[in-house]
Amino acid sequence: MSDNIKPATYNLRQVYLKAFFEWSIAEGYLNENPLEGLKKRKAQERIVDVPEDILTKLLKLTDSNTFTGVRDHSLIIFTLDCGIRPKEAISLTINDFDLKRFIVTIPSDIAKTRTARTLPILRQTADAINYLIQVRHPSWCDTVPVFTVMRVQSLIQAHGEID
Repeated sequence: MSDNIKPATYNLRQVYLKAFFEWSIAEGYLNENPLEGLKKRKAQERIVDVPEDILTKLLKLTDSNTFTGVRDHSLIIFTLDCGIRPKEAISLTINDFDLKRFIVTIPSDIAKTRTARTLPILRQTADAINYLIQVRHPSWCDTVPVFTVMRVQSLIQAHGEID
């Protein structure tokens, strides 16, 4: 544990050792956990710098003539804008967005940390999301995620026939 190792490695080893020592206490081999009081290590935040030309090429790959292309384009812009986690983004519904105030609320039930939070977004991001919402099929209710990855067949089964 005194080795110069990454925080994730240290924390994983600590969890395993703590479980072993707790078992040892329960079995009567030890009186106390020698790891008691040791705190987990925090990793240094990592900022990834992606060159602008790569991002431009990525955005040009989306086909604005299809729903999937519009969805992918707006999801990429949204993710780049606010840094939301992908699983959180694809779970958001129309009600989570306030496009007039340029904010999105991540509800606690879909947030990784189980804590609700509000994120600001740029006007361009709000415009892209608003366009995506406008091109959705009219029969899709507000509970269908904005960045839906559901197959059309699943939507038909869940919400009835789509014209």
